[in-house]
Amino acid sequence: MRGVVPLGGGRVEVREVPDPRPGPGEAVVALRNAGICGSDLHTAHNSWEEIGERQNLVIGHEASGVVAEVGAGVSPALVGTRVSVYHYRGCGLCRHCLAGEIVFCAGKRGYGWHVHGAAADYLLTDARNCCPLPDQLTHLDGSFLACAAGTAYAALRKLEAVPGASACAVVGLGPVGLAAAMLARAMGWQVIGLDRVAERRAYAEAQGITTVAPPKNDHGADGRDAPAGRVEGGPGPLTEAVRAVTGGADPGRVFDASGSEGGLAAALTVVGRGGRVVTVGRGMWPLRFAPQVNVADLIRKQAQVMGSWVLPIHYYYALVDLMVATGTSFAPLDAGRFPIDDAPRAFAKAEAPNTLGKVSLAWPGW
Repeated sequence: MRGVVPLGGGRVEVREVPDPRPGPGEAVVALRNAGICGSDLHTAHNSWEEIGERQNLVIGHEASGVVAEVGAGVSPALVGTRVSVYHYRGCGLCRHCLAGEIVFCAGKRGYGWHVHGAAADYLLTDARNCCPLPDQLTHLDGSFLACAAGTAYAALRKLEAVPGASACAVVGLGPVGLAAAMLARAMGWQVIGLDRVAERRAYAEAQGITTVAPPKNDHGADGRDAPAGRVEGGPGPLTEAVRAVTGGADPGRVFDASGSEGGLAAALTVVGRGGRVVTVGRGMWPLRFAPQVNVADLIRKQAQVMGSWVLPIHYYYALVDLMVATGTSFAPLDAGRFPIDDAPRAFAKAEAPNTLGKVSLAWPGW
């Protein structure tokens, strides 16, 4: 089969790698769509030495396809099933796996990190990782569910607990932030998108998402270093801009996918009293609290700040049910689907500054 392997320095190549065969409890999925994640771009831009244990492994983890073959102990009825593939393999027996938090399993294996990944004609996985994809959803939706939308939904579930909150601010309108905005809207929340890039704001507005441009800060920088909120001295310009959209209320829910210190500072600025900020944006390590964040502001607001990492697998059906019930699809976020032989061009498109939405590899059988 063909598989995409990172070479370092931003380069990838398509290689012939052995076809996978399923062992006991395993399944082989024929790919139909494989999204290119920001973390894939980070890996491709590592040096060969930094790629380390991932050397010569097929990259990618946003997989959707059709089960082609199963191993011993797996029902043959699974063959032919359309699936989104959960992107960590666990032991299946520890307390974390049994709780659906596979990402915390001490023996977890990530596609493209410990085992061959999704940017290939076929993917070997555990049969229990094959999450059925309803006919109402496309394989593009399925690849979003595997990472971007799953990550977004897990964080939004952490924001549900804020009492009395109606508005949700989404900071960073890349694929994860846009997926979060669409899902938050499907959950019935008022959504305000924040991004310093005008083209991203316009793209979000085209999806029906109201946006706010972070204003210039005290140092004249365009939004990147938005100052923290001023509780004692009155609201700053960013807080005022958000309040103009919400009718005067500060968002009790804030989702940060910016992967930047300035974006996280903006999230902490706009969150309301008693509210909650959940951040998933990792950007390039290290990512630290911005120096302009005044922790005293958070203390006075009694705001909570949390991290979130991928989707607990037991949330999958709730997420799918939400999408089907509300007619939500990520098709508007399709930035281009490329055949696997054009993977270098697809990766170049995914990292181009003017690319908006998600770039994928795609196979026939949409």
